[in-house]
Amino acid sequence: MIKIFSSPYIAECDQLRMLLELAGIRSDIRNEFGHSIGLVITGGVAEFAAPEVWVDDRDHADAMQIVQTFMRSLRDALNPTPETPTRDEWHCTHCGETVDAALHTCWNCDTPR
Repeated sequence: MIKIFSSPYIAECDQLRMLLELAGIRSDIRNEFGHSIGLVITGGVAEFAAPEVWVDDRDHADAMQIVQTFMRSLRDALNPTPETPTRDEWHCTHCGETVDAALHTCWNCDTPR
């Protein structure tokens, strides 16, 4: 087994674990509960206790491609740039509600876009 990712936030490790699972790569999260203990003991962020994602050695190369894509998405979410596409909204012709561009029907009245 080899460590491919670590974060002080367990949610990020769990998101990555799910992406790996969707790609057919089995992974484990280690130090799942260690980070909060590390904070109590050291009074600050304790990197040695941060949650980690581990995969089998044979899956390392494929897993790292997923990690790189995941890290880019985290970076883009935290620091949007002009190149990062933004979602537009549309207005329902039936009820006038503002609807996210990802939706094809109005969330309020089910009228198609």
